[in-house]
Amino acid sequence: MKSVLIISIICVFLCTSMFSECKNLPKIKVEGKNIVTEKGEVIRLKGVSFSDPDKLEKNGQWNKNYFQEAKTGDAMW
Repeated sequence: MKSVLIISIICVFLCTSMFSECKNLPKIKVEGKNIVTEKGEVIRLKGVSFSDPDKLEKNGQWNKNYFQEAKTGDAMW
């Protein structure tokens, strides 16, 4: 029973600290096609999303050329 109490206290502490940090983050919103801050600054999200590797392999596209195209940054999927 003591271990459950200790774990509960730790969880409450961790959750409280996580939520208190979130209050310091600036609010963002969508304006048209942009994500903007409260000050109107546009936020640009960067990342990459690849197709399903199993599907690519079945179609014969899971190869070095696929990743070379992705590396150039010009590829559009």
